[in-house]
Amino acid sequence: MDRTLLGPEVMRRLVRTLLPAAALLLPAAAAEAQTMTVCIELIEGRDADELPSECGMITNVPIGIDECEANTRIRMQVNNVPAGASLLDFWRSQGSDCSQSLERDGEDDTCLPLFAEETADQAEVDVTVGVQDLVDCTLGQPMQTSTIYVLAADTSPERGEVSAFGTLTIAVDTARPDAPTDMEGGRGDTSIPVKWDLSAGNLFEHRIYAVVGGTLVGGGGAIADAGAPADAGGGGEDAGPPSDAGTDAGMTSDAGTDAGGTGGTDAGGTGGTDAGGTVACDTGGLSAGDLLVDADPVEVVGGTVSEVDIDPRDLGLGFGESAAIFVVAVDQARNESPLSEPACIERVETIGFCERIGGCEDEGCTCGAAPGAARSPVALGWVAALAAGALVVVRRRRRR
Repeated sequence: MDRTLLGPEVMRRLVRTLLPAAALLLPAAAAEAQTMTVCIELIEGRDADELPSECGMITNVPIGIDECEANTRIRMQVNNVPAGASLLDFWRSQGSDCSQSLERDGEDDTCLPLFAEETADQAEVDVTVGVQDLVDCTLGQPMQTSTIYVLAADTSPERGEVSAFGTLTIAVDTARPDAPTDMEGGRGDTSIPVKWDLSAGNLFEHRIYAVVGGTLVGGGGAIADAGAPADAGGGGEDAGPPSDAGTDAGMTSDAGTDAGGTGGTDAGGTGGTDAGGTVACDTGGLSAGDLLVDADPVEVVGGTVSEVDIDPRDLGLGFGESAAIFVVAVDQARNESPLSEPACIERVETIGFCERIGGCEDEGCTCGAAPGAARSPVALGWVAALAAGALVVVRRRRRR
């Protein structure tokens, strides 16, 4: 056999001859789809720091109850739209990759068609829609994420292969957090601690509300059904401020509560605490479980905070006057909990000696005690020492 038949030139001829035939026999590889980006430019009603910091997601602040109810407008920009695509076809994933045509064949509903937007042959397309056009806003659903697929298409709904696609991941939370529990109030002059147990979940903040003399501090406010979202304008089922009906300013909580100041309510709607004597307060018709809307809190603290110091002077309280304090938990989607049980606080004239010597915390002095209350042994010791020192000074002066 002539080995020259297997030379390089012969091999090149064989390749050129057989390659086209092989290409006909092998299936053509699908071209990889171009990637588009979906960037959020505006979510109506949100501040700049509440907008996503990255394209392709709305997860830093989930879509909440109020935004769902108001069908809040979202403006997005789709970038890198390929030339020749006349439509952007929007789909919501039900757990599948909606960029694949097999998942959009309508057989098992793993991808849900939403709407389409014309591209006008632009590489960057702005799209503005209501949040209800993108996600499931059914109430009472805990945190979940939805993936929106944006397909470069010529028809809608597009069932075939696409040349480009982008995705937008949206977190949605339409379940309210639980109200704080185990409210505690008490007595004091310039600072009264109010404490509570935190609700479960990742909370954003706590809003503190006060009722003085049966009136919500700051005015306004309405009571809505805690099982449904409030209207976008802040209204509720009951128009107007909370009524005083059913409130008995003379009624208090159970007298057997601990001296630590555990709050409670009774059928009359009045909260009370027991801190060395029962504290009564008028709740103005508000009670635990009410959903308060369109009202201004007297203070706002962080989501991990479970205590706040209230200065009764800021509420306009005189000595012997009381206030009902309610706390509302707010989750990361800005959903508000119903009202907590009230904690009652009362302004009383304190002795003041402990504050001056700075012995309140270190020595257990009863700074918040009312006139006539027992003084700690340490405080009495300071009094004796100061009196003895004064006597020595007087005697020395007399000798002179």
